[in-house]
Amino acid sequence: HCYLLLALLLYIIHKNFSIVLYLLNYPFFYIIIFIALLRFVYCYKEIFLRKGLRLIMDKIAIISDVHGNITALKAVIKDIESRNINKIFCLGDSVLKSCNSDLVIDLLREKCTVMLKGDCDEAITRPDIPKGRFWTRDLIGEERASFIYNLPVFYEFYMSGYLIRLFHASPFGLDYVFNPMFSNKDTIYSATEIYDAMEMFENTEFIGKTKSDPIPDIVGYGHIHTPNIFRIRNKTIFNPGSVGMPIEMLNDNFYDKTNKFSTVASYIRGQL
Repeated sequence: HCYLLLALLLYIIHKNFSIVLYLLNYPFFYIIIFIALLRFVYCYKEIFLRKGLRLIMDKIAIISDVHGNITALKAVIKDIESRNINKIFCLGDSVLKSCNSDLVIDLLREKCTVMLKGDCDEAITRPDIPKGRFWTRDLIGEERASFIYNLPVFYEFYMSGYLIRLFHASPFGLDYVFNPMFSNKDTIYSATEIYDAMEMFENTEFIGKTKSDPIPDIVGYGHIHTPNIFRIRNKTIFNPGSVGMPIEMLNDNFYDKTNKFSTVASYIRGQL
């Protein structure tokens, strides 16, 4: 009915504009126009919302474990910027294992909206580490070390109504291991292994949360250098892998069959 009235109005305007001027003297005319506009917005609200969100929604790139590899970081940032992504979040372990931790820190500080602390970051940036203990610590200097040491251990935000929580390894500490691809049982990492995926969603003292705080819908973490994404009980866990060390082995014993390494992304489907 509203559409018919609107069509009739347009026809009247086309034929005789003086009639419109006459109708402007009556309140019901404004009511009809208002109802017609409300109906139009209601019917097409999904289109407006989707197009509007596409224009205003931030695109976020999440990276992790650069480990001092400035060449890899520059390549990744170049790709991110070519996709018009305007925010970069880094999940920690920016230093060690490669020789340009100083340059990596500087570039991350310039490009990242959010930076988190990882276990390797904390290992070499603690204030009690003496000069000469770590080559990388001497390389980055005290100002960079202080900056990295004081980074937050988690970050969370809402997107499309979902609470997303990010940390380096887990909500329990920086050196815990959650790896859905294989177990670290009977290895040097078994003492800090997380076996239940739902533990990754817990509110803990380590991240300053209590039981009364909201539980995240999505969790993102780094640490294991193996990209993966899967769903569990209506929640999502993902890992972006490692920028600087995408292939890494526990190489203390070449013949140890428990040695594992990551080469490709793993997409685990279904409920765990």
